[in-house]
Amino acid sequence: MFVIEFDAPGLPGETSSEMEEGEHPPLEEERVTGGSPPFVTGLSVTVLVVAAVKFLVHLYANRHYGYFVDELYYIACGDHLDWGYVDQPPLVALIAKIVRSLFGDSLSAIRFLPALAGTVKVLLTGIIAHELGGQRFSQALAAVAILVAPGFLAIDTFLSMNSFEAVLWTSCALAIIRIIKTGNQKLWIWFGILAGIGLENKYSMLIFGAAITALRSNRQAQRQSPLGSFEPVHMWRIHVLGSRKLGNHPLRRCDPVRVAIGSIV
Repeated sequence: MFVIEFDAPGLPGETSSEMEEGEHPPLEEERVTGGSPPFVTGLSVTVLVVAAVKFLVHLYANRHYGYFVDELYYIACGDHLDWGYVDQPPLVALIAKIVRSLFGDSLSAIRFLPALAGTVKVLLTGIIAHELGGQRFSQALAAVAILVAPGFLAIDTFLSMNSFEAVLWTSCALAIIRIIKTGNQKLWIWFGILAGIGLENKYSMLIFGAAITALRSNRQAQRQSPLGSFEPVHMWRIHVLGSRKLGNHPLRRCDPVRVAIGSIV
């Protein structure tokens, strides 16, 4: 688990009372809603429709084209369960074993969970768009972008580690966004659980953890810089967002982690 604390400094020229180290005041919208989880309010119905379309498309398409060579390898690994293999962690083999035991060996059965993972990616993308202040159009656009992305259309068509990897990375990104917005450090527990599952799925989860650690280190270096409030992040706020026009926008207290997440999304 990566135990990292983020501060949320105000924009240049903003006046605010000093906060004790480790305290993170919630944004205005959090004070109003009481920090309701994003699954409860604000998610566009269009996102749900796009997610349903994604699921139906894969239920139809995944029945065709025969077994992919990697699927046969994972199925074979499922017949010889272990704590790890030469070229992957154990989760995908365990998934193959469970799916075959419950649903059989058909293409539709083997590829059911990848189709479901693709659906979850669409939902998570819509939720992140909502968390970053996107309204209905922004949420729908983000969801459609995931729906038509060729890479996701490909990896969600067959059983592999990749379809689950994207879900776990996106879930960790959502956890970080919620930590930044609410200051709820207990969410790091969920981040750790998701990251741990991600490591059991694919070792590339370490890249995500390394990126978060590097961004935190960069933020600490900026705070110690003699440039003070003229750091690049502050200049980005002034020229791109407009320091006096943000209002209650979720990026109002933007720091490098939020900039990075926004660039990825």
